[in-house]
Amino acid sequence: MEDKEASCHTCPLSALCSAQPSGEEDVREATGCKLVSQAIAFFLLPIAAAIVVAAMVKGENVRILAGIGTFIIVSAAVAMIGWYLRRKRKVNER
Repeated sequence: MEDKEASCHTCPLSALCSAQPSGEEDVREATGCKLVSQAIAFFLLPIAAAIVVAAMVKGENVRILAGIGTFIIVSAAVAMIGWYLRRKRKVNER
């Protein structure tokens, strides 16, 4: 049976799934070139770096460890740079 009282407005997560700005918060969505650049930076760069490093190393076990290690290091570096840039942008907006 369908609950007639249930709707998006009664859902406790409605604020999270709503695309409309609410009060003080400014909801921004990444589109176009910004979205593509974020996908390249956060997904493709770490994977590509891991593949390149793994291809340069000889030995199967060392190749696996080098690839995984490189992926983790590059992912962490990209995340830290992204965090720094967001923080810097917030400070400049104030």
